[in-house]
Amino acid sequence: TVGDKGGSAQSRPSKPTSAMAKQMGSTPKEKGVVAPSGGAPPGYPARPDPSTRASAGGKPPPPGFDFATPSPDEAVMAKRVKPTGGTVPGFASLSLDDGRSSSTAVGQKFPPSRPIHEYVPSDDELAHASSAKRDMHVVVLGHVDAGKSTLMGRVLHLVGVVDAKQLRRNEKDAAALGKSSFAWAFALDTAETERARGVTVDVAQARFVTPVTPTRPEPTRVTLLDAPGHRDFVGNAIAGAARADAAVLVVDAAPGGFETGFGDASSVSSNGTGGKERRIGGSVGVGQTREHVRLARSLGVSHVIVAVSKMDACGYSEERFEFIKKTLKPFLAKSGFGPEHVSWVPVSGFEGVNLVPGECAIPVPNALSEWWSGGTLTECIDDVPSVDRGAPRPFRMPIADVIPNGTSRTLGQAAIGGKIACGSVRKGDRVLVMPAGVVARVKAVEFPVGDGDGAGRAENVGHAGDACDVGLEDVDPAHLAPGGCLCHVDFPVTVATGVRAKIVTTESVRVPLLVGSR
Repeated sequence: TVGDKGGSAQSRPSKPTSAMAKQMGSTPKEKGVVAPSGGAPPGYPARPDPSTRASAGGKPPPPGFDFATPSPDEAVMAKRVKPTGGTVPGFASLSLDDGRSSSTAVGQKFPPSRPIHEYVPSDDELAHASSAKRDMHVVVLGHVDAGKSTLMGRVLHLVGVVDAKQLRRNEKDAAALGKSSFAWAFALDTAETERARGVTVDVAQARFVTPVTPTRPEPTRVTLLDAPGHRDFVGNAIAGAARADAAVLVVDAAPGGFETGFGDASSVSSNGTGGKERRIGGSVGVGQTREHVRLARSLGVSHVIVAVSKMDACGYSEERFEFIKKTLKPFLAKSGFGPEHVSWVPVSGFEGVNLVPGECAIPVPNALSEWWSGGTLTECIDDVPSVDRGAPRPFRMPIADVIPNGTSRTLGQAAIGGKIACGSVRKGDRVLVMPAGVVARVKAVEFPVGDGDGAGRAENVGHAGDACDVGLEDVDPAHLAPGGCLCHVDFPVTVATGVRAKIVTTESVRVPLLVGSR
């Protein structure tokens, strides 16, 4: 009809449908999405049953997902973390140790320990325990300026640990500092501060083997610990004595030397050598000889070799030697060293007399050979009874000192030094740092310089009785402190909150010990 512009809706021509219109009007199936028809996807909590809402007071029931277990995202993140031998905090099922050890249980601070009777020693531990070779850790104690470093430096040269090239270098360095007489001591005093001051500060370590003689066919592998004698470094002397099996007490035989090192408030020389009392801070002081003897006995040293040094300064006088022996004997017996646990030997470190036997020995002067028929210093070490390490047990290594970062590239940033009490440790082992309770991996095991044993033991392996440095990785250096302990992961040390101790005080204690004081 005329005037009808569009007609009815049915008679209008349809417009073409755009792509947007098709997308907006399509069903989920047309878009390639299939509607869920069978519950929640795997890994998600099940949908609550609406019929149970009324019984729950109108509130939906708790979800079906157990939030105490790791979520899928946490499982993915755990696989991206570098394995450090531990576990994800709070989740025992996400172990990061690659199956090489048991994981820590949820809420447990330390790994679960196993009964000690379940420990099975390795083949090399059994071989080392049954070996007939003697290992001895010897600490050198005595008053400052008694000649300890000079004496032992001369011993290291005579047994071949310090060669001629190193000796010439030490002589050159000593002459440059105006201390030509300290050349032998520089074999052990290697730090610049020690050489400049002429005083041993830290415990120096060296290893050597005693010479073989017809009367002593079995040599002793000696780990030498040269402790400082100055009273300001008693703490370092304690660290050295704590690792020792026996001690060499160096006594100065020079006129007035013994009286100074051994003197107390009532000591006055009675043999005409000019001994004097020593005053410290306005009060009569004592030498370090007494304190070192008591420290050695309280730290477990059972045998002491008294090396009466600087005998050349008194003309190798038998009278002087007997006077020192007569004066020291009662004190040693009172301190716990009976006659059967004490050896006596006159020596001269500067001249190298009566230190080692055999072809490398320095000829003994007639003034000494006329009255002395005993052994040398190294022969006295051979005569010390062997230390019984006991049956193989799980690894234990008390931390004696923490090695500063940068000291050794091989050891790394986290390293400690000490003596292995039992068990063994090798590169790649996992150890437990106590009392922190963290697991670390051994990066390297280093022994002190001067390893002349020639035993052919495997590299980077330490056994019971060895004094060594251990580098660790995957551990914060803040967890390492003297007094701690490295131990077997499955057989950790017992953790205690208190300890009962018997304390022995010496004359150096200037303030009283009061309850509650720190």
